[in-house]
Amino acid sequence: MSDNWLFEHVRRTSRNRIVLAACIAAAALALLAYNAKYLRSVYRGPAEVDASTLAAAPSPKSLPRAWVRVHVDSLKDTGIEEISVRKKRGVERSRSVSARYFAAPIGDRLLIVKVRGNEAPSNDLVGEVVELESGVSGSLFSGTNGERLKAMILPLELDTHDYGDDARILWWLAGLALAGAAMYAWIAQSRRADPLRHPVLTRATKWGGVDEVAQWVKQEQGQAQPVGDWKLSKHFMLRSAALAFDLHNMDELLWAYALVTKKKVYYVIPAGQTHSLVLKWGDASIKVQTKEAVVLAALQHIVEHQPWVAIGWSKETEQLFNKRGNGFASHIAKAKKQWMMSQATA
Repeated sequence: MSDNWLFEHVRRTSRNRIVLAACIAAAALALLAYNAKYLRSVYRGPAEVDASTLAAAPSPKSLPRAWVRVHVDSLKDTGIEEISVRKKRGVERSRSVSARYFAAPIGDRLLIVKVRGNEAPSNDLVGEVVELESGVSGSLFSGTNGERLKAMILPLELDTHDYGDDARILWWLAGLALAGAAMYAWIAQSRRADPLRHPVLTRATKWGGVDEVAQWVKQEQGQAQPVGDWKLSKHFMLRSAALAFDLHNMDELLWAYALVTKKKVYYVIPAGQTHSLVLKWGDASIKVQTKEAVVLAALQHIVEHQPWVAIGWSKETEQLFNKRGNGFASHIAKAKKQWMMSQATA
């Protein structure tokens, strides 16, 4: 049982998935660690500062915390606005005012305050202290009184955007990543400990003893032909990748056809085409994109080894296959029985 060929593949795939889950969890924790200072600042809330502290700060980095709460005596509209332009396919559709800029007197200097939305700001401001935007300074200091204004205005700007918005996104991303990784690893570990929990082996037990099926599949792999990331042998369709393991019994196949997809740019300009092999069972369906010659060779292989399978696409075949009930499967089963009887008679 321990050297079962299918068990080995299930355990290998499960181990790789556990490693991937660990990498995802490590990346999520690293993301939180990288933003730890910002997250701690959001958790602690805005720091209470007075206007003189801002006036004395040469840059935002000189402040203990970037998110602050400050009271100013008044706010004066500078007339500068931030305009958001919405475009579709390079054509402007609309524009709106996304922010306005005010000046708050602090001693003998002015602090630029960026206010989001259209609501009038209050004198109790909460926001992030950042460097003065180049576009704002360019607008303010471009006139004849530019140098005089430059001496009056602080090199800081108070942006009243929602400082904790990015923190909520970070927590959600990290939380979902950790929860997903934990679930992914738990499923992989359960299959690694007991390979019979894997859907492939659950399906394989219907074809005979697990050890016999494993030996059967292994023996056929030497003559299997590659079809994309799958291998097609006389009785099986197998995919064994780093993170995926799947197996289907070709003797249970109902329908096979080639699918050609034509690509167009802007719905008009031809941009080539792709070829795919589509295989459909009663409880499963796979689509493998590969070269045209490989698709045709695979269909020829199926015709030779499973001649009872419906080959080729037609609207009538699709309607019959999608129709409720087992009419299509019964038709294929009957064709298979007749073929086997004819072989026995011969």
